[in-house]
Amino acid sequence: MINTTHNIQIVKKPEYITWNYISKVIYASHAQNRANGLDIRNAHLTGDDLQESLGDDGECFVALNDKDEVVGTCSVAFHQLNRWYAKGRYAYLTLDAVLPLYTGCHIYSKLSHVRQNFIEDNVCDGMYINIAEGNYLRRKIAQKEGFKQIELRRTLYNAHYYLVYIKWFNKKHHPFFINIAFLYSSIKLKILLFFKDHVLWIKHRRLS
Repeated sequence: MINTTHNIQIVKKPEYITWNYISKVIYASHAQNRANGLDIRNAHLTGDDLQESLGDDGECFVALNDKDEVVGTCSVAFHQLNRWYAKGRYAYLTLDAVLPLYTGCHIYSKLSHVRQNFIEDNVCDGMYINIAEGNYLRRKIAQKEGFKQIELRRTLYNAHYYLVYIKWFNKKHHPFFINIAFLYSSIKLKILLFFKDHVLWIKHRRLS
C-alpha cells in the first residue's frame, strides 16, 4: 500500500483513456480473487464489451494518480427492471476495481461517492449490484452501504452462484420479508438446477 491521501483525482473517464486500458486495470485488480479461485467475469471483458455494457446513459469513473495513471474505476448503467422485487428504472453498479497496490487507500469509497452523486442526479427507483457468492469482502461492503441481498442466481459464464443486492429509494420492506424472499429464491434456483442436471444425466446415460 502507498500513501495516496492527496494525489488521487476522481473524474469521468477522459477520452484519452481507452476502454482497453480500463479492461486491463479491472483484470489486474482481480488478481487476488483469481488466486483464491474466484473467477470474476468482468475481469475478462474486452474494452468493447465494457463500453457496450454501460449503454447510452451509463457512465464510467476513474481514479487517477499524479502521473495520470488509472489506479481504480467504477461504473454505472441504468436498466429497466421487471422483477418481482424491482420494477422500474434502476442503477446497476458494475466494473468496480482498485489496483492491488492501492488497496486500503480509500479509493473505492471516493469512487463510490462520486458515482452516488451521479446516480442521484438521474431519476431512478433504486440501485442494485451482482456479487459473486464467494466474494465475501464485496458482500460486506454492500451490506455496509445499505444494500439487501434479495436473490440468488447462477451465471452462465462459469456456473458460479452470485447474489443480487438491492437498495430501494422509495420503498421500505420488512427485514423478515427480505430474508424469506431470498430463501425462496435460493431454494427455487437449486431445485431447478437439480432437476436440470438430473435430466442431463439421464440423457447422457441413454446415449451411452
